[in-house]
Amino acid sequence: MNIEGEYVVFSGELLCMSRKQAKALIYSLGGYNQQTVNKKTTLLVTGLFKTHFFSKEIQYKEKRKAESLAKDGYPIQIIDEKKFLIIANKELVTCIRHTYQKDLLENLKM
Repeated sequence: MNIEGEYVVFSGELLCMSRKQAKALIYSLGGYNQQTVNKKTTLLVTGLFKTHFFSKEIQYKEKRKAESLAKDGYPIQIIDEKKFLIIANKELVTCIRHTYQKDLLENLKM
């Protein structure tokens, strides 16, 4: 799995980054950030769910909506923040390797 072309929604509290940083990461990997789950969403990333009753209901609502869409055949995956970070890290490492390999090859041609 990679983030490129994915329509991503974050639900719950993210531990490792702010929402702004998460959105920037999505865009840098070629994905699109969405505010809420809809039929276009392809990836829901769940963080921690707060214990406050009303916010908890809203967060679970996003997850339930994603599960319902997946059940109806929409290609949506639900992953936690840790899995998202593992995927993003692999993509960033690959991107960096390709970038530096290209630079090294360019230098060798000189």
